[in-house]
Amino acid sequence: MPIRFDDSNPHNVCITLTGHVDAREYDENNARLVARMQLAHRERVKFGILVDGRDSTPPGAKERQGMGRFMEDNAALMSATVYGQVIVLSNALQRGVLTAILWIRPFPMPHYVTGSPEDGMAWLEAQRRGLAA
Repeated sequence: MPIRFDDSNPHNVCITLTGHVDAREYDENNARLVARMQLAHRERVKFGILVDGRDSTPPGAKERQGMGRFMEDNAALMSATVYGQVIVLSNALQRGVLTAILWIRPFPMPHYVTGSPEDGMAWLEAQRRGLAA
């Protein structure tokens, strides 16, 4: 499956996208993410999300529309349960375009766009430490 969902770390969910991901696969992943957010809400905890899209193809129009609906439908839950989201993309142009989009329509939680998963994990850790301060 082109999406690997790893929630083995209690502080972060790591989502790795590989190759072409279609709308059905995004929907299945989003259902898992909603379940994880609902659990966090019940337990009154927050977690971080790292999405590694370095090895994926850019999503098509149908997939982008689905992502937008997911964000709108789950904005309150994400704001309450996610302390930060990182998007990792290898292409500098894609990172720039995404950053511009997020200026216009930001995520409901702090976010960071980078080319390195290590950089992204360090940013998430700093966000998590900020919660405890």
